[in-house]
Amino acid sequence: VIPPSSEPVGIDGLDMGSALNGFDIAERTAVFDTGQPVYLTVASNGGMSARIGVRGVNAGGATIYVSEREIAPGPQTTLFDIDTAPSLPPGEYRLDITLNGSVARSRNFTIQ
Repeated sequence: VIPPSSEPVGIDGLDMGSALNGFDIAERTAVFDTGQPVYLTVASNGGMSARIGVRGVNAGGATIYVSEREIAPGPQTTLFDIDTAPSLPPGEYRLDITLNGSVARSRNFTIQ
């Protein structure tokens, strides 16, 4: 039996787009038309389970989206459907990706 690793969880990559192929982003973009869906995948890796989350904010700092999930140890890809995006007005937005409650990465996107 291999003991679990104590290696902390880290983010290996982010993809954002408007279409999916299974659980993968099919059309990568950070610029979306009004009414278009917004998807984010977060690739992570580590020896421990963790909580991964996404908090979306508009240019004024108001929260537009929040979601959090428990992830298992090892390589994982977590899909987030930013379900508030189709109703957002044109503008600049930011998604903060968190690990165990702390911001680990951010990704900006635009609705036009």
